[in-house]
Amino acid sequence: MPMDNILYETYEVICKNSKLERLINVSLFQVKEVRPGKSSKDFERWKSDTKKIENSRCFVVYYGIDFRLNTLSVALPTKKEAEGWMKALEYLIEKRPTSYLAQLDIWFLKQYEIMVANTNQHTITLKQMKDFTNRISYKISTGKLKESFQTFQNENGDLNIFGFTKLVREFLHDEQVFTDCFGKYALGSKIDLNGFQEFLQHEQNELSFNEYISFFRDYVKAGSKGLAYMNAHEAVDFLFSKQNQVWNKKYGTVYQDMTRPMSHYWIASSHNTYLTGGQVSSESSAESYVRCIRQGCRCVELDVWDGADGSPVIYHRMLTTKVAFLDVIKAIRDHAFVTSEYPVILSIENHCSVKQQKIMAKKFDEVFGKMLVTSQLFKEETQLPSPSQLKRKIILKCKKLPKHAKEIIEYAEQNKDLDLSDTFKNGKMYVQEGSKWEPYFFALTHDQLIYTEIVDESDQTNNNDDDGSDSNSVKPIEELHYSKKWFHGKVHGGVRAAEDRVKKLGVDGGFLVRQSDTYAAEYALCFLSQDKAHHLRIKSNPEQTRYFLIPSKQFDSVYSLISYYRKNPLETKDFYIEKFTTPVPQPERHEQQPWFYPNHNFPEKMDRKKAEEVLRKIPLNGAFLVRYSSDGGANGRFVISFRVENHLKHCRVKEDGRLLVVSSNRFENIEKLVTYYATKSFYRGLKLKHPVNEELYKFAHSVEALDDKVYTSPDYLDTNTNSSTQCRAISPYHPLDPDSLTFDRGDVITNVVKHDGVWWKGDLGEQIQKTFPSNFVEEVEPADSPFGELQKGSIPVGKADVEKNTDEANPYILKVYSPSSPVPFKAAVPSYKEAKEWQELINSVYNRSTKKVSQSDLIQKKNKIAQEFSKQIIYCCTVSKLIPEDVRMKGRIFNHMTSFTELLAEKQMSIDPEFYLWYHEVFQVQFSRVYPRFNRIDSSNYNPIRSWNFGCQMVALNYQTPDRPMQLNHGKFRQNGSCGYVLKPEFMFRKNFNPGRVRDLELNEIQSLTFEITIIAARQLFRIGNKFISSPFVEVEIIGADFDCQKVRTTKYVADNGFNPFWNEKFTIKVLNPDLALIRFSVSDEDSFGDSQFVGQATYPVRLYENKTRTGEQK
Repeated sequence: MPMDNILYETYEVICKNSKLERLINVSLFQVKEVRPGKSSKDFERWKSDTKKIENSRCFVVYYGIDFRLNTLSVALPTKKEAEGWMKALEYLIEKRPTSYLAQLDIWFLKQYEIMVANTNQHTITLKQMKDFTNRISYKISTGKLKESFQTFQNENGDLNIFGFTKLVREFLHDEQVFTDCFGKYALGSKIDLNGFQEFLQHEQNELSFNEYISFFRDYVKAGSKGLAYMNAHEAVDFLFSKQNQVWNKKYGTVYQDMTRPMSHYWIASSHNTYLTGGQVSSESSAESYVRCIRQGCRCVELDVWDGADGSPVIYHRMLTTKVAFLDVIKAIRDHAFVTSEYPVILSIENHCSVKQQKIMAKKFDEVFGKMLVTSQLFKEETQLPSPSQLKRKIILKCKKLPKHAKEIIEYAEQNKDLDLSDTFKNGKMYVQEGSKWEPYFFALTHDQLIYTEIVDESDQTNNNDDDGSDSNSVKPIEELHYSKKWFHGKVHGGVRAAEDRVKKLGVDGGFLVRQSDTYAAEYALCFLSQDKAHHLRIKSNPEQTRYFLIPSKQFDSVYSLISYYRKNPLETKDFYIEKFTTPVPQPERHEQQPWFYPNHNFPEKMDRKKAEEVLRKIPLNGAFLVRYSSDGGANGRFVISFRVENHLKHCRVKEDGRLLVVSSNRFENIEKLVTYYATKSFYRGLKLKHPVNEELYKFAHSVEALDDKVYTSPDYLDTNTNSSTQCRAISPYHPLDPDSLTFDRGDVITNVVKHDGVWWKGDLGEQIQKTFPSNFVEEVEPADSPFGELQKGSIPVGKADVEKNTDEANPYILKVYSPSSPVPFKAAVPSYKEAKEWQELINSVYNRSTKKVSQSDLIQKKNKIAQEFSKQIIYCCTVSKLIPEDVRMKGRIFNHMTSFTELLAEKQMSIDPEFYLWYHEVFQVQFSRVYPRFNRIDSSNYNPIRSWNFGCQMVALNYQTPDRPMQLNHGKFRQNGSCGYVLKPEFMFRKNFNPGRVRDLELNEIQSLTFEITIIAARQLFRIGNKFISSPFVEVEIIGADFDCQKVRTTKYVADNGFNPFWNEKFTIKVLNPDLALIRFSVSDEDSFGDSQFVGQATYPVRLYENKTRTGEQK
């Protein structure tokens, strides 16, 4: 692609894509690197066109804000031109304006250019401006906008760039912020240098003014034509600038002692570093290593396997693509020490043969050279070297041969989590569903062929949530009160709305419980007594889970508290109530939805027959409506009637108290359920994507003839068809009825749904959700699976053979016979070779099982270690299994280390916390590493805080997933210059410290920290990809020791204004152990249902947070 132009005003590069015939704009503010040569996949994709172009004439621009960067691949006519462009780009990147004012001006200009791009005029009309205010999340009445517009319009009644900038600046500016922050130091609507210095001294506690005075002069020069004061706009702009950020700049450099042993530090660590997305089918890329390392990560993982061409490759042994081992280590070499000079640890998952291990060892030597640590720094070492001693060094982590051994066979632990590396084969095959062959991911274990749905990586990328938690309505149910009808959750409108609800019920003793708007992890009670609504805070004890209204009567749960007062009186100095009587019902908001019947447009009753008449006339797969159940709610209030191809189905939505239940998912209301299943599979891959609204309803009534080819079922679908329950047949059952399940003794029935009475439903092979008698089976625990809860099915392994298929795309069918079933399971593949590979391996596994080979013998993998590779493992020698008794008896060996899955680490911290602490405390001799559990195939992350608090140095996360745990990780490691090493506090080296015990704080002289936070205002809070105007609120969260975790939020959201919201709310926060704590500011948007949608966040270590009038940049 040739370079076209540079727009200096907006700091953009314009290029023309020679293949796609379109222009590409790249913002220089998003450029991460300009790299010479043909390092991108674009050159491979267009290999025939680019193979004759010399490397010296090419370069690649890496840009973007996501983990996976975009690439701009450039080829120029001469080497000189390429070098000139690279120098120009690097110069402009280095000179990018950093001041807030300059960036704001660039933003104004860019927005203006977007608006006039498709018009003949270079001006903006009132209508365009109205559209713009909606786009920037700023709701303003047309009359008020017109009035402001006229103030800045030109003689033609339009806005030019100058008028546009002035008008938007007026929108952005909030005079209240200026008054509250600068009022006592200002001269009317301006502030001079003396006033600015007083503000810095008294409000910001600044002792040195020199740096800020230069900023003051820059602002004055930029905004007030050399006058010796800042106007109100400029003063408020300063508060939002990076020069006034909450992060103390002195912590942006390495300030900690780096001469301690490496085991004394927390080390930024990555898991499955090569992946760009999920664990099943995402791309493996050397660029993922570059991205992680440049973010300060100091421990990266390499899963190395034998390559077909004799050279090792890196991938996840699923549908993930492969990347050459050599490409990865070259990328690591080139980028390892760009952002940090401290050592990088390569965590090697070695699956290679001895022959390819020797190649791997040779390449390590050749590529890394003197960077690679191949011997101890000092003889007779008893502790690990320091990060300073190992600057710019590469350390390998893996299993190592014992002394004097030439070659050893290592056996995997028998109690190891079942992983995909323990399977004999895995890959994609197709299963027939109706007339289509749908793709699934299969894995062959020692006795089963298991499968799961294939994750759509593009969907996953687009739907990533900030926070680690699903942004939809599905939430874990851990408290008994959560499902009760009297618990209303988060009430939109707070106290006033709760009061309206109890008054509307009008029953003395009527009550509800809601989440507190003011106090984190607490609740509020509202009840009616003598026609007056009362509000009580349900308080909680911070050191133990206890809830109370009066301190003398405490309960272990909110449910227990309410249950008690429903039978006993409550008396305070202000009132007496005999008992709580009637729960206040939930408001019926769903009746306003266009897909719910009856509604205000169509008030007539909607029953099953009527719903089928409507759906028969709407030929849309996924058309649906929601109606009340005709049996009065005895089996659930709601029924979802929907169309799947030529079948009409009806699904009763089960209820658990106030919650609605579909499969294992629970929802607070029917609106959230419908919203969730608009993007997720509701029934065999079908989404509820075509609501029968007013338009479709009228269309149905305009169609005279019914579709005779649409079929209905007399039964209601059960919403638990994806049950994890399994049964084993204790007697054979061979009914003549085709709707019943046929099985023999010993068959395992999956996805079992229990109905009242004798008859249940389940799956066996190709028999899906068929009925069987429950007295013919016994329940069994589901076997461990690499897919965990995402497993969709399993087939007990028997003999397999191959036959031809009529489907052209997948012309071969693999048939797998269960040992006790005459009906084979069928899966299709695109090639005969692949079908034969599956057949031979399945038959091999089956033959072994008939010889009664034990499971442990099958899972154990013979893994030979090459001497050449073993010699390169110096300071991170992996020990297969941590046995507390052995470690206590033999002691801790400084260069040995143990890895734990998140589940094993959590188990160790819960069952034997004293040993886990002892393993890490005192001299901190050894490393340990925690990594995500094997079945997080969506690359989600676990909470790293507890592992850090217990002393684990390497808490490995999936860097490609920007969820809440990853945000905490970035917050943790932004200190100490983001070098990837953070020194643990001194108390963590003492024997009497336990992170979960409050009493240990005083013993270790740990001082608590109390500070006040005022959430004043924000700017430009946009929800990415969302067209709706946001109504933002702010949450401040402390994440640290268990007793310190807390959350507060602004009591109000700012309605319809994400452009310049103003809160000015104060909070007082006390942190008992600030050295372990992070403070997280998050902004969410409250939607029309009262639900919160993530907008942005910023996380900092509590100790390093500037408690002044500061700005926090949201990520």
